Amino acid sequence: MWQRRIIKIKFWLQRTYSYIGIINGIALIYLVLGRLVDKNILPKTAEKLFIPLCGIILVLFVIIGWLEDKLGLAGEEHRLTAEKMGLRK
Repeated sequence: MWQRRIIKIKFWLQRTYSYIGIINGIALIYLVLGRLVDKNILPKTAEKLFIPLCGIILVLFVIIGWLEDKLGLAGEEHRLTAEKMGLRK
């Protein structure tokens, strides 16, 4: 019974890591946009658009993930990984 509990906790941690990755990605986009303004590649007025731009980029990431799922790439990746680990034959 304790093994199931450990597996559930591990699953929850993996889910948490994915959310942390999303937050980290948004922070990275924000920093890159700030750097582009500092180097005068983007105008100073672009600072007002940072949050909306981060949102737009995040939506694009979600669309790419959705497309990957619809094309079956994620499922195929899981299948190949399971085969390599010896979970499937």
